[in-house]
Amino acid sequence: MQLCTAFTLPWLLHSSLAVAQRFTFQNFAQRDGLRNLNFNCMLQEGNGSLLVCTEFGLYRYDGSRFELVPTVEGSSSPLIQGIAQDLAGRIWVSTPQRLLYRDRLGVHGVGPAGQNLKIDLQTPIVATPGDPSQVYFISQHRLMQARTQDNGVSWQILEAYDETTLARYPMLTKVKGAYADREGHLWVGCDDELCETGHGEVKRWGRAEGVPADEWSAVLEDRRGNVWARGDHHIVRLGKQESQFVSEDKDVPATVLELRKPCLIEDPQGRILTNTADGLARWTQGSWTVFNKQNGLPGGLVQTMIFDRQGSLWFDGGKAGLQRWVGYEQWENWTTEQGLASNLIWAIMRCAGGRLWLGTELDLERMEATPQGRELQRVGKHLHVRRVQSIAETADDHLWIGSDDGSIVEFDSERKSSRLLAGERNVYQVLVDRDDRVWVLTASGLFWVDRSGGRREMRLPPVPPTRFFRAVEDASGDLIFTSDEGIFRLSKERWSHIQMPASYKPAYNTQIAMGKGGTFWISGTSPSVLQIRIDGDTATEVSEASVPMLASANVYLMASDRRGWVWVGTDSGVDVFNGAEWRHAGEEDGMVWNDTDTGAFFADADGSVWIGTSGGLSHLLHPERLFAKEPLELELNQAKLGALELKRGVRSTAKWGHYPLVFHVASPDFARGQELRYRYQLSGVDDAPQETEEHDIRYSFVPDGRHRLVVTAIDAANHRVSEPQVLEFVISPPWWRTAWFFALAGIGSALLIVAAWRWSNRIAIARRHALERQVKERTRELEEKNASLLDARAALMEQATRDSLTGILNRGAIHALLQQEIERARREEQPLVAVMADVDHFKRINDIYGHQCGDSVLREVTQRLRSAIRTYDSLGRYGGEEFLILIPGLGDAESVHLIERIRKIIEEKTFLCGEASLHVTCSFGVAWLGAGDDLEALIHAADQALYQAKANGRNRVEFAVTDAGVRV
Repeated sequence: MQLCTAFTLPWLLHSSLAVAQRFTFQNFAQRDGLRNLNFNCMLQEGNGSLLVCTEFGLYRYDGSRFELVPTVEGSSSPLIQGIAQDLAGRIWVSTPQRLLYRDRLGVHGVGPAGQNLKIDLQTPIVATPGDPSQVYFISQHRLMQARTQDNGVSWQILEAYDETTLARYPMLTKVKGAYADREGHLWVGCDDELCETGHGEVKRWGRAEGVPADEWSAVLEDRRGNVWARGDHHIVRLGKQESQFVSEDKDVPATVLELRKPCLIEDPQGRILTNTADGLARWTQGSWTVFNKQNGLPGGLVQTMIFDRQGSLWFDGGKAGLQRWVGYEQWENWTTEQGLASNLIWAIMRCAGGRLWLGTELDLERMEATPQGRELQRVGKHLHVRRVQSIAETADDHLWIGSDDGSIVEFDSERKSSRLLAGERNVYQVLVDRDDRVWVLTASGLFWVDRSGGRREMRLPPVPPTRFFRAVEDASGDLIFTSDEGIFRLSKERWSHIQMPASYKPAYNTQIAMGKGGTFWISGTSPSVLQIRIDGDTATEVSEASVPMLASANVYLMASDRRGWVWVGTDSGVDVFNGAEWRHAGEEDGMVWNDTDTGAFFADADGSVWIGTSGGLSHLLHPERLFAKEPLELELNQAKLGALELKRGVRSTAKWGHYPLVFHVASPDFARGQELRYRYQLSGVDDAPQETEEHDIRYSFVPDGRHRLVVTAIDAANHRVSEPQVLEFVISPPWWRTAWFFALAGIGSALLIVAAWRWSNRIAIARRHALERQVKERTRELEEKNASLLDARAALMEQATRDSLTGILNRGAIHALLQQEIERARREEQPLVAVMADVDHFKRINDIYGHQCGDSVLREVTQRLRSAIRTYDSLGRYGGEEFLILIPGLGDAESVHLIERIRKIIEEKTFLCGEASLHVTCSFGVAWLGAGDDLEALIHAADQALYQAKANGRNRVEFAVTDAGVRV
């Protein structure tokens, strides 16, 4: 294993760098409702909402927005410095002068009105486990107690230690911090020592017990029973049943521990986190791991931290705002900022020796774990390979590398050299089978490498010379290949062409992966992915998946891991199928980027998976957590019918009136909150359920009657639906719709009918004459209106055939025109060219600059396309950022020249979007009308060529080809 265990080719290694992982953080600031970014403490309520203490008030986050919570009466923005929740559910908060608690009845102050408690800054409130009758706080370095003896009706404030205890232990008059362990013992920083009090006793922990002199302000008992303490300069730990603290700060510089407010918390995995002067530090297996700006953390000092119920870490980032660590202990990422040569990852492979190899757009790189972290080394500079599409390893420890430019390179570790084989067009994959044969799948065809007798010659198997994309080897050793001509299998040296189900429509760069039970998964245009079973030379459908089961229909990669789970990579993240259900993961979960790349997947032996994207490398540490059965919660609140507040479980009644109905919905699922939709239906108003991403919903008017509002939250990507939340209310009818009014109206109607009958006889003759005059007048008016309708019809016809944004033909109109051009081309025996054009990276333009900018770009692209084509060519918007151009009667060379000129006109001048200047390009797929082609075949050929243009790098023109060459 020389290449992977002792790679000693100094001429290959041109850079080496120990790099840190990059993590994703969700930022919350003023735009989210936080008017102040100086944070002191946090707490998660029982209903899942997050409470955040700031210097200008207490805020609650319910998954949609931060709202100010009333605390101190008469002050809209008090300094909140401490928070805790007791066993009775009371939320306690402290200001420098006041101690208050909030329950279902409102906010209550503790202590005499107007009393200034002089609560010390940067100190906590301590609610004792098992006893809701008392809480502790610190005032002028004295530990104080708020105590009730009547279940919270009244409270007393007194010192926690009596005068006798203080006289015996004078260090208790200089309390710095406080903490209650699971047994109810109080730990406080007392002078420069630690003191433990409980059951009327005081135990000092000082230098003799391993506690150095320090200002001890943070204490924590972990799940194993260890007691941790943090001072301004030291961190110590007391093991369960131990009598001596031990120092745990040997690998942390003392300077990074000097903070105004040290804190300690435990993560869901049982590891200790603390804040430092430049970020965070985490204790893992006897040492500290530091996280700072190199990992993507904001630069502000961390003053408070909390883990929510879903395992996400929240911490303050100073002026950068409140931060949520997205995908904590689930995702780690690397980009060029962490040392990658390129963010575009095409291939991932771990060799037999254990090193991880990466094929990127610019280099071949390897990553390995070192005591200093993961180390990246670039090894491809002298191999003259770029766009490394695939990496494989043979039994002799040689790496076989396939490049997008057609290069096929063999690394020979024994001779410390590399060998370049004859190049082919676009190497899609290099595969080494269990017999150690090297297969190369290219745009020119399928090859195997003859290595007998020291030779390195490319051989052609007996299959059509067409594009081959991906290959897998099943448990029996059979090889399955995907190509433009369908699916081929090599079984015991026999080749066969697999007959696919009639419902399956193939796609360019067809992906394939092994499934459970000897099945295969394959990508296509319809359905997006199809599970098949191959019996003999025939494939039968087992199951399928498309949007919305998948996040996107654009499938770029497919692979299976050691569990047999199937992974589908798209331009919207990854979807994984465990044999029973699908789950989705993307940027919102901590992945570095949503746009995945073909072949960039590796399932590691520890169960984790590596995924390559066009924005960097992602490592999913625990895929099994994607299938954790976490219920989706929903909060329906702030519901009002006019001024009437509606509550769940109570059927409210309102008198008739023009009332608006408004209500707020949110979910404390902070990890998926941005991806949730809310389904709601109001009986008597909605004929069918409505869906929205908005959190505030309004009905401008609700008619009288009995109504029932039903709301559910939906996480479509993970197939979760919350329990429905229901509100019921009644609006009384107006007086004119009551029973007594209908009775009076019936009598009056009868009298009116008699009077009307008599009156009608008198005026019948007069009305007849009047009607005759009206008929004549009406006839004249109808004739005039008929002429107006003819004009309006012509205008509507124009609107029906034109795209509203660009003004060119819409999809239906260009389709109809193409059919006419095909018929004319056949009748006049003239050539006809169809060109599919697509704006490159258009989704990124919308994501970065907004949809208004995207619309501006589409209009400008349309104008440039119009200016480039001939007057008798046709242009239509095919959909989204796709355009269809029809070029009739032009020869091959002239068509190629015209299309290339169109491409250059798009790219040669920048696009202006407000103050932004964008470089926009288009990819083009070109197809000529063949003798047997109909409209669908011609569009499909152009569309396949467009896919090839995008796969080959975008901003280029690709032509549809057959066995005979260019379609003409």
